[in-house]
Amino acid sequence: MKKAIIFIFTAFFFIQTAIPAFAEDQFLETCLRFAIARNKQLAVGEEQIKLAKTRTARSIRMFFPFISFERQYVKGKYSNQEAEYQSESLGLRGTLTVYEAGRIRANYKYDNLMLISSKYNYTKVREDLFYKIKSTYFEFLTMKMEYERLENTLDEINEMAIRVRKEYKARAISELELREALLFRDKVENMYKSSEQSLSLTKRKLAALINIDELDDIPIDPPESLPQDVPEMTYVLDECIGFALTNNLDLKIAKLQIEMAIHKKKMIRAKVIPKFYVDGFYGRSGEADVIDPLDLATTWTMIGRVSWGLWGNSAEISNSSEKTNPKEITDPSARSDTNTQNIKLSLFDDLNYFIEAKEGTVGLNQSMTSYDEAKQNMLFELEKSYNEYSDSLRGARALQDEIELKERKLKLLKKRNQLYEVATIQVMEETLRFAETISSYSKAMFTNYSSVANMERMTLMPLR
Repeated sequence: MKKAIIFIFTAFFFIQTAIPAFAEDQFLETCLRFAIARNKQLAVGEEQIKLAKTRTARSIRMFFPFISFERQYVKGKYSNQEAEYQSESLGLRGTLTVYEAGRIRANYKYDNLMLISSKYNYTKVREDLFYKIKSTYFEFLTMKMEYERLENTLDEINEMAIRVRKEYKARAISELELREALLFRDKVENMYKSSEQSLSLTKRKLAALINIDELDDIPIDPPESLPQDVPEMTYVLDECIGFALTNNLDLKIAKLQIEMAIHKKKMIRAKVIPKFYVDGFYGRSGEADVIDPLDLATTWTMIGRVSWGLWGNSAEISNSSEKTNPKEITDPSARSDTNTQNIKLSLFDDLNYFIEAKEGTVGLNQSMTSYDEAKQNMLFELEKSYNEYSDSLRGARALQDEIELKERKLKLLKKRNQLYEVATIQVMEETLRFAETISSYSKAMFTNYSSVANMERMTLMPLR
């Protein structure tokens, strides 16, 4: 029942993310749509899917007989004679694989798994792109929020710096206090400039991920900031692990690699099992001197062939029967019924078998090891992101309260400063602490949203 619920959620998520929609954020939705249309890796992924479909169609074709139309005309001279002869044969030839030790079926399953893998790879590229865009977008919004708050803070502290200088000229404060006040101003200005540079870099990074020149190319304005109330996730860690074990694309691709390696070993093993083929021809053929009319008689040909790979050697046995309708033969000396047997044994003509067999075994072991590593790395990364989410959630909420308290305290200090009850340098010091708290809050917000986006990438589930 639990797996069924997970499957339903997964199917719903795939439908939603085929062309992603974020009703609460039209700007992000538009960014993702632009990225889908412009990303070159996704375009390559679509071509890989088309190629895999062609390979699968080719594999299906191998289950059916091959039909061809043949015509052969020969003209030449008899040895030591001036007379010329001619022969002609035309008709339909069909070739059918009766038994090939499961190689055709294994090849079809291998190509079909490659098709599924190419679709998973396309989805993985898309989800990785979405994560990068969303993570950079959240960084952009938090940096934008930090930049605007620091800009206002810098304006306020510049005004206080002017006031401190007046107080120094009036000898209300000492030179040491003046230098300390100016140091506070410089710290806030450095924080502001650093935030300005980071915001500019983040905007360019986001535009590059979307593959546009600048964010102004997006016809929708971005929101002012992320929601102030950081929402909690709907699921706990154990549920996220369950989703990841079912939906994670890295694990799905690794599992497919194991199945593909198994089918590849079956194709290699088929070489040492006898294989049976049938080749038939139906048409008309005949031979005569050039001076005589060329009359064609109905001809049937049936060939049965067995091939067998003998661990580096190969054997092939064939038996062919050819029959010509005797009623249509004008030359009584012509052969109307022949039976031919052919046996061929080749020594050391397929030493590549040993290499392929070893490669198949190594490939299977490697794919199984890769799956275990992918699973372990995914679980570690998921738990790490969940811990980052939990820590940043607590941190952001605590910093929200701290910002509110510092803001109230700062307003109170400003009023008391206007009444000359508190020194201006004390207000500047509190303003610097307020700016540092804002910076810490923006970092906690970014970590929270980025970690959730990473978990959604690994679980393919909307987690909040």
